[in-house]
Amino acid sequence: MNHTGPGVSVTPLTLMKYSVACPVCGTVSVQYQLNARLFFNGDVDVDLQPRKFQSPKGYENLHPPLYHMWCCPKCLFAASHETFSDPLKDTHMPVDIVRKHLREIAQSSDTFRNVLSLLSEQNGEPSQPGFARAIMINLLAIYTFDQILPLLKQKFIIQARNYLRLAWLYRDLAERPVEKAESSPVLKDMNQKLAVYWPSAPFAEADALRKALDYYGQTLEDASVVKSVESRANVLQQMARIHFKLAEYRKVSEVLRDVLKMTREACVQMDKNLKMSGAQSSVLPPDERSEMVSLKRRLETLIGDSEGLLSLSRDALAEAQIAKAKAIIAGLTGKTTEEIRSALQQNRIELGVINQLAPEPVKKGFFKFL
Repeated sequence: MNHTGPGVSVTPLTLMKYSVACPVCGTVSVQYQLNARLFFNGDVDVDLQPRKFQSPKGYENLHPPLYHMWCCPKCLFAASHETFSDPLKDTHMPVDIVRKHLREIAQSSDTFRNVLSLLSEQNGEPSQPGFARAIMINLLAIYTFDQILPLLKQKFIIQARNYLRLAWLYRDLAERPVEKAESSPVLKDMNQKLAVYWPSAPFAEADALRKALDYYGQTLEDASVVKSVESRANVLQQMARIHFKLAEYRKVSEVLRDVLKMTREACVQMDKNLKMSGAQSSVLPPDERSEMVSLKRRLETLIGDSEGLLSLSRDALAEAQIAKAKAIIAGLTGKTTEEIRSALQQNRIELGVINQLAPEPVKKGFFKFL
């Protein structure tokens, strides 16, 4: 990273100021990050969103996710601070080719210029970003990367993460009444204008989560990312976590069954290989054996996490099914048990819930014991 010094402190030890060159146009601008040693999350949501940030006393109003994405004030290229620091490390972005491509689009596309113009309206002071500015910068990053994805390696997972971070911002904003009241009018106005040029723009958490799912799904076909059972299982598990946040609990179970099947089979095979290696030391070199043991432990962690998520999903599905069934039954006053059961079945209520809330009448025979 090009910077003026080793993290010049604007607010002592908290807000770090950097002079950074844009990876696309080369313009040097001032960007900010919070000191990760002082601002850290104490929990994560089901989809791994960092939660419950711990902040130094007096700085509770500084929210780390608002500082994650940086934006060049000249060309409006936006990306994570990691991309600004090293554009080749994660994105494998060929800077010269990307620069030329974006310049050509900017010259030839009115739509591109209009979208960038709208999303730069809140591109104000980066040291104190509000939610409106952070959301717009995230949208800028998503829109810009859409234009250059064919030029990038590991392109799908980049966009998946961009959309997921945007969804997290929407979620954070929804939980903060004061910031929501301040940002909502600005975002509403921007959304209405932006929809003219970018109809598919994600304007809500669920929209962003679904787009993240789409790109994670495409990541599964990307050999540069999915190179092993472990990497495939990690992508699938993240997809299951997003399905959970969308309350798509049946889909969670479907995806996690695949994760558990592939990871358990891999662990069984590794156990066989390790036993063979123990019996014949020449079969597996010590460094390969050590790596296999480490991989097996990571897969066992994946299995444990997946089992826990599967259990959580089953409980959530049961609660959702009961709530939905009760609402249906409340609207069926005067109906017979058979009619109620039929209505519940038509609404995809599971049989166990139906039997719990609308049990079949006991058919009595001629004799009481029949």
